[in-house]
Amino acid sequence: NSGNSGNSGNSGNSGNRNNSDSIGTKTGDSEKGRVHSPSGSTAAKIGAGLASGCVGAAVGSPLELLKVRMQSGAGDAAGYRSMSTPRALVHIARVEGVRALWNGAGASMLRAALLTAAQLATYDAAKSAASALLDAPRESLRATVAAAMAAGIVTTTVTAPADVIKTRMMRAAPRDPAAASIVRCAAELISSGGGPRALMRGWLPNYARLGPQSFIALLVYDWLRALAGWRQL
Repeated sequence: NSGNSGNSGNSGNSGNRNNSDSIGTKTGDSEKGRVHSPSGSTAAKIGAGLASGCVGAAVGSPLELLKVRMQSGAGDAAGYRSMSTPRALVHIARVEGVRALWNGAGASMLRAALLTAAQLATYDAAKSAASALLDAPRESLRATVAAAMAAGIVTTTVTAPADVIKTRMMRAAPRDPAAASIVRCAAELISSGGGPRALMRGWLPNYARLGPQSFIALLVYDWLRALAGWRQL
């Protein structure tokens, strides 16, 4: 009995050690996963970018519409500029209907989704390419700067058509056929004499805004991930 008791004690100790080791391993794995958070696949980055861009643009579309109208100088721009933001939004809803606050929302969501997805996906791929071309580590400043610059150029090019269409739809007068759909608006812009190049209007000033924004945002994002002990993109 004493021997059995001893064996039971040994078995219990062994079981405790195994449980402890198992818990330690799980805890270690969890801690490792937390500290060295994986950046995820390119497909996951694109999907996350599309989703976050769409949601953000849908929520902010009325304010984007008001901004476009106040900056365009067309229609009631002067009147909008003399109003407070809440009053201007109420004015549009009362005169044109509540749905008018979301004129161009589809194009705005498309632009935001393309922007976020293109930024992250291009940055990820360009970092690997820059690392190989420059013969530098992926996390080096040279590779990071080159990738951020490439992401700014690609993002501006990819979002330019949606940006032009969004602005045209948001500036449209009530019951303007061009505001009916993205396809119809794009067809009108192309057939108005500019051809497909009409969809790329304003590329340079757009890059002057998006280029530095992409560059700074991506570098700061990577820096914050490194500061948190996570792996960079």
